Parts: sequence; C-alpha cells; structure tokens
Amino acid sequence: MSYVLQADGTLVGMDRAGDSMIFARPAADSAAGAWTLTAAKAEGIVINDTATLNVELDLVLYADGTGLLASGERKAACTWTQSGATVTVVEEGSEPRAFTLQSDGTLTWVMEEDSRSF
Repeated sequence: MSYVLQADGTLVGMDRAGDSMIFARPAADSAAGAWTLTAAKAEGIVINDTATLNVELDLVLYADGTGLLASGERKAACTWTQSGATVTVVEEGSEPRAFTLQSDGTLTWVMEEDSRSF
C-alpha cells in the first residue's frame, strides 16, 4: 500500500488493486505556536509568494496566552484567546484582531475584504 499526503491535509492510502482509504486528522486543538505569513488576498488578487510583497509578518502565540507579532524590524507584544476556531489577538494599544484556525492548519485573518493566511 502506498500513502500520499493531500493538499487538504488528508492522507490517501491505495493498494495495488486500486482500493483506497482516506485518513483525516483532527484539527489542531490550539493555535499556540509560530506562524509565518504565507499568502495574502487583496481586491480579489491572491498572492502566494509573499516575498513579492516585500513584507515579513510573523506571529508567535505562546500556550500561556501571550505572544509576539513581528513585522520587519517592528515587534509588539500581544495576548490571545481561543474559542473554537476563533483566535482573538490583541496587540498592546490596538483593537482585537479575529483570526480563524482553518481545517487545513492555516490561520486566516480577514480585514474587511482583504485576508492574510499564516
């Protein structure tokens, strides 16, 4: 039997006769961890090569509810909470930002009509 990891996070196993099985893993319980900007969408344009944006954006969420948002040379402390798939990040002195933990393991932030994926 051979196994192939699919883009949606499932694992497909197929034997020589062509019979297959699909395995799925449960979504991550927690958003804690290190996140790096991987895609952006603005005005209907999707950018998967974030190097073309000349923007570095990293988010580190610690298990204790604290974190760090880094954009280029700027770093700001933040706090975060999670309720289901909704992850709320509050940078010091800023309004809360609502992210969504997707089933594919990405973290998405939608700002009006634009979105960012980590």
